[in-house]
Amino acid sequence: MPNNKNAFTLVEMLVAVILITLLIGVAIFAFRYQLIAIKKSQKVGLTYVLSYNQLRTSLQSMKCYVVDDYDMLNQPMKQLHIFFEGKPTELTYITESSVLSKEVSLVKVSCRDSELLYTEEKLYDKIDYLRPKLSKNAPEVVLYKNVNDCSFNYHVKNLNFDTLEGKMPTAITINLNIKDKNQEIYVNVKSDYNISVGLIDDAIYSIE
Repeated sequence: MPNNKNAFTLVEMLVAVILITLLIGVAIFAFRYQLIAIKKSQKVGLTYVLSYNQLRTSLQSMKCYVVDDYDMLNQPMKQLHIFFEGKPTELTYITESSVLSKEVSLVKVSCRDSELLYTEEKLYDKIDYLRPKLSKNAPEVVLYKNVNDCSFNYHVKNLNFDTLEGKMPTAITINLNIKDKNQEIYVNVKSDYNISVGLIDDAIYSIE
């Protein structure tokens, strides 16, 4: 009589071990792929938030700036200057909350080559602060990539402008289209370009 036993042969055991190993390998690969995807999405989200906060802080801290001058009697004095150049796709301004140097700086935010760029240079370093202009070697940082379109709008109280020069806005709107998604950055400027004479002393920076 044949001997019927409920047992696995060596071949069946090997096949079962191989199948289990393959399943575990696939599960580990899928898990690692999911972790990488999550990390990438978190990195992109964190980068966007950091860029947004840096730009917002810089714009909010836009300031009039102070230069050394002389009065009619040739006596040294401090004079408050306003510098702002706003164009449809770029703006240049003075800020005390710069991203790179942490000093009073001349900053340009511009759209170029599908990127939103941040360029910065110390105001009281090598720049002619009476006629501020960024040098060719000014440090530059990419805030956003894959920018299909962008536009800048400048608000002075209840009026809106595509261009604004020599006058500090009360708010700025930057409209971005990134990867076919429209995004808006709206910033209230804390500085008041109508600073009264009595507050000028509070606005003076120490020029080293």
